[in-house]
Amino acid sequence: MRSGWKVCGIGVTCNVLNRTILPVLRKAGIEWHGWHAFRRGLATNLYRLGVADKTIQAILRHANVGTTMNIYVIGLAPKIKLLRETVREQTIDPDTEAKLLAVAKQPMKDVLVIIQDTGMRPEEVFRIRIENIEWTRKVIFNPHGKTRASRRNVPISERMFDRLMFRCAGKQDGWLFPSPRAADGHLTTVAKQFREARRKAGLPESLVLYCARHTFATTAYEATGNLAMIMKVMGHTDVRTSMCYQHPAVDSIRDAIDQRNPRHNSRHSELRVQ
Repeated sequence: MRSGWKVCGIGVTCNVLNRTILPVLRKAGIEWHGWHAFRRGLATNLYRLGVADKTIQAILRHANVGTTMNIYVIGLAPKIKLLRETVREQTIDPDTEAKLLAVAKQPMKDVLVIIQDTGMRPEEVFRIRIENIEWTRKVIFNPHGKTRASRRNVPISERMFDRLMFRCAGKQDGWLFPSPRAADGHLTTVAKQFREARRKAGLPESLVLYCARHTFATTAYEATGNLAMIMKVMGHTDVRTSMCYQHPAVDSIRDAIDQRNPRHNSRHSELRVQ
């Protein structure tokens, strides 16, 4: 290419622009808005085609990827107003749990109990392997997860212990919930069984399996008050995430107020209507 213009790192000549680029744009009905707009369009199209950020950086000859993406790509992204996240407020009280377990089929029944008693995510329960169950310590090691905190030990309750022993039936390894129809060899969902049990129990559709994880967090926090330990067991790295799982009942607050108020104060022993 002959020496000539060098605009924003791309060496071009007047002849290249006038004889090659502009005729093509006119034929296509596209207006020319200058080299800066040309580079922005080039970077954006490369980004949409899946070209690596560093490759786009090299093409535009920028000093770093941040400059390329912020000026030429990110700034062009449409502004999208996200919907406000709805925090799940529902938990599974003992009466609701009894109704579900009374009509639930296996393996959903065992999955529900494990989530209720360990706080594990449903997908983590489906991938439990028998060799990761430590019977003497009564814990299950979860080796999966996107973060380091997800790889953790969770406790085995007494009722879980009996269910696990029965389900393992002497096996030393393999999936706890095997499924010959699944590509990975283990169970991947119990959604259909949960919906059926919920319908038979006459429970609202707002109740989902994940409510069991919220129930674990709420129960454990009310019993121990140890938020740090709950974060560790549930695999959280941010305390704000763990707090989203806390749905304490107002009963404890009512009890505290009742204990504070004098029970034998004669002035409050009877109601007077003025």
